[in-house]
Amino acid sequence: MKSVLQGLVLVFATCQMSWGWAAAANKVATPMVNMQGIIVGVDEGKAARGELEKEITAKDAEFTKQKKELDRLNEEWHKQKSLLSEEARMKKQEEFQGKFMAQRNAEGEFQASIKRKEMEAAKAIGDKASKIIGEIAKERGYPTVSFMDSSPYAYVETPIDITEEVIKRYNAREASSKKPGSVASLDKPSAP
Repeated sequence: MKSVLQGLVLVFATCQMSWGWAAAANKVATPMVNMQGIIVGVDEGKAARGELEKEITAKDAEFTKQKKELDRLNEEWHKQKSLLSEEARMKKQEEFQGKFMAQRNAEGEFQASIKRKEMEAAKAIGDKASKIIGEIAKERGYPTVSFMDSSPYAYVETPIDITEEVIKRYNAREASSKKPGSVASLDKPSAP
């Protein structure tokens, strides 16, 4: 019985050492991609960001003009307040508060609109990029690809970053789909 137990321990120890050596010999590379980097790095993302920035700049100028008008009305009200009757003062104050609240609501709605547009652009780019990521994974035999921006791993010994390749393929595919007479599809892999 003792020799059987010693034999099992020896077999178990041998297996453990073999598995450890096999794991050390076969380091697993982990393919990873930075989706946020793709969204801001592809030409479509840069163009979307540029358009949003133009819209923000124009709206900021409009809001600044409206704020100056509100400041002027408030200053005017303070100068005249001692000359106005209680009823006229209340009416002017209500008018100012209404305009002030309308201004704040417009700013909030604009910010929500910009956020919604950013999310829509990011989703559209992300959907297209995901197809390209899948193509690369299949071509190279990767069973999975992790996202760097939300990876569950605190440490990856041998990461393979495919972000730049995804950006290049994405831009090439988008450029070829915009050429007259060209029909590019994300379902068809392009050459690396």
